[in-house]
Amino acid sequence: PQTFQGAQAVYSVNEHWDIGTGVLTHIKPRIREGFDSLYERAGLEKDEDVFIGGSLYEPEPGTQAGVFALHAPDFHNGAYLEASKRFWLAEDRYLQLSGQYTWQESTGDELGGEFSVRHYGLRATWKHAWYSGSLAWTDYPEEDRMRSPWGGIPGYTSVLISDFNRPEESAWLLG
Repeated sequence: PQTFQGAQAVYSVNEHWDIGTGVLTHIKPRIREGFDSLYERAGLEKDEDVFIGGSLYEPEPGTQAGVFALHAPDFHNGAYLEASKRFWLAEDRYLQLSGQYTWQESTGDELGGEFSVRHYGLRATWKHAWYSGSLAWTDYPEEDRMRSPWGGIPGYTSVLISDFNRPEESAWLLG
């Protein structure tokens, strides 16, 4: 767990759709007492704010689509998209199908080096009243690695021991 310092504004277009924007200025890892600059935490010799924005649409429980973007000046731009649809099979069981996409690219002075990377993921989850199971696949087709200086990797196959997000790596998960 980490704590972020910043400000955000969220606007509810209606009961199913929210859009928002914000700025993050500092980060505090769980084991620290004070806040650090986001860029310092990323190992960069600059102090900039990070700008975020996104939208989440959920017309019914279990069915949603979201898009989120990040801009870290002179470091990187990124975008994350995810969509998920729930299909009820009976009152106590359903099938959930989900897909995700991540894009990151260096920008400006490229303080973290030049990079451009994508990620794709698919997941199917079957849920019963007392049991659930998932099958997931992720692919990181680029020769470069995904950046995550302030949090985790969003891949469906990311687990406690490994994120399975190495360059040119595809992974499957059965759980």
